[in-house]
Amino acid sequence: MHLTFKPNRLYSLFNSLTYDQFVTKVLHKVFPKNYNVIKSQKLLKYDRTPFRLASVGMIFHSRQNEPHLIIEHRSSHVPRHPNEMALPGGAYDPSVDQNLLDTFARECQEEINVPKKLLEAHSHLRFQTTPTQFMVLPIVCSSKRENLRLKPDLHEIVNISSVSIAELVSTASVNQSVPYFSDCNEFDLPLYHGWSFKLVKGSNKRQHLIWGLTANIIAQFCYLVDKHFFN
Repeated sequence: MHLTFKPNRLYSLFNSLTYDQFVTKVLHKVFPKNYNVIKSQKLLKYDRTPFRLASVGMIFHSRQNEPHLIIEHRSSHVPRHPNEMALPGGAYDPSVDQNLLDTFARECQEEINVPKKLLEAHSHLRFQTTPTQFMVLPIVCSSKRENLRLKPDLHEIVNISSVSIAELVSTASVNQSVPYFSDCNEFDLPLYHGWSFKLVKGSNKRQHLIWGLTANIIAQFCYLVDKHFFN
């Protein structure tokens, strides 16, 4: 399965929408709410060797009435994926989590200090696997509050970026030389080429590359939006 979408036309779409329009016309229409599925325990059947379950969130919120996505810059001291740009989330803990929505909500509170009550979970994307043997459920969320007060857990997160989804999509590219794939034959998992996005920060226009799992989740989101509006 090779995900394709047109960055230019998605940029035009996202750039033309206010945050409220983005929520109603994109999130509600493209991702029909399946909250009960996300919070159900049936997704936990995949919690078996060799994979561990995890969940992350695409959190959209309003900044200057435009849709922005939250991206973390992980610390160099964390054992997995140090120094990478990532989405908030983490590993499922059966001792405290009843489902993968609980996992995301707990990690979101810990990592960026955003409580579950401020978020609306719309839907989930397809599971993705990582080379570190995790099976990750991406959850699409929107914030009920403008300009979220983000506070990073400095043990895990160096800083947090709120990036315009329109600007981010405009930087999309495909790295054909580094395919990103699952070697698991037991589950029906997508096969993606390696997408990347560039996050531009600060007055010096410093660029951070978003790649791997995080980029492929964003690409999966873009593909579904593109398919809905243009195909």
